[in-house]
Amino acid sequence: SGSTDLGIASDMKMFGSYEGFSVCYDTNNNKYIYAVNDRNNDNIYVGAGTYDTSDDSITWPSGKSNWSQPNGTDNDGRIPTVYFDDTTNRIVCLLRDTTNSNYPYVVIGTYNSSSGNIDWGTKQQLDNAAIQDLNTVICKGGSGTGEVFIGYRTSADLKGNLITVSNSSNTCTIQTSVTIQTYANYFRADYNAQDQNIIFAYADTNDSSKGKLIRLTKNSGGTGFDKSSAYTFCVNDQPSKWDVHYFSTSKKIYVFYRLSSSSTEIKAFMVNNTSGTPAQSTTVGGSGGLNYGNVWIGHTASTNQNLLTDKIFQAVPHSGRSNRVNIEGWSALQASNNIGTST
Repeated sequence: SGSTDLGIASDMKMFGSYEGFSVCYDTNNNKYIYAVNDRNNDNIYVGAGTYDTSDDSITWPSGKSNWSQPNGTDNDGRIPTVYFDDTTNRIVCLLRDTTNSNYPYVVIGTYNSSSGNIDWGTKQQLDNAAIQDLNTVICKGGSGTGEVFIGYRTSADLKGNLITVSNSSNTCTIQTSVTIQTYANYFRADYNAQDQNIIFAYADTNDSSKGKLIRLTKNSGGTGFDKSSAYTFCVNDQPSKWDVHYFSTSKKIYVFYRLSSSSTEIKAFMVNNTSGTPAQSTTVGGSGGLNYGNVWIGHTASTNQNLLTDKIFQAVPHSGRSNRVNIEGWSALQASNNIGTST
């Protein structure tokens, strides 16, 4: 079941890339936060949606004039990526500012219950290098209040910043950007709250675009991250066909991926060590032989995980049923070394 009207704003035109939009959930105000690039004027708009349990619908602001603009009115921007920091109850928005040499900027905002909109602070520059589409990621960066990791791709490398979001205003403290991984592409990441580090998946473009994992741990000075050696989890060139999730039930990180273009069944494994180079448990497959086909997997750690049931839901085409879309649920098994699936 669901809303009979899936339209959000009739006066906005979607960007062709799947990263022309981003969604997160404000747990403090129970609002869906949706950021989108409008192809009509190349501006970024952000709206707060209210979920109605009576008919499973979400109500959005009417018309883009009632949506907020984190990059300012008529100030062009691309690839908005939003994240809700539940330690400060503030929204973090990463964007590529096309009016400022395509540099990465971050803007901090809060939901205003009186206006029903989002109040934004002043945008802050992260790096003096142009960033690229299809390669942004935000997740929790440490155990401290407001600590957030922001990652993006420059000409060929993964770079990132540790920021600390203010608990009292729409601003943040930004640590100097650093190169985290050279020759890297197609990033996915999530924070392990139990081990207090980040598991990061990427394609190594200097090694046949194999899928690799590294572990990032906030350094002792709180200025950035210490990086582990890389672990290869996918020997085939399958960029963007993977994702990383933290399950609070098992207090573990799980990696989901497609093995190859000819073996498209969902695979997953648990990262079963707590420090150093990531290591994995036995790989398991999905139920029902569901296939991703040529569908992107990505940026779902904050968008398709049901926090009440601690289960992830992936929409996947079934190659044996004319690519009709099925929903597959994944849940971590407590006190176990792996995960279970359900159709």
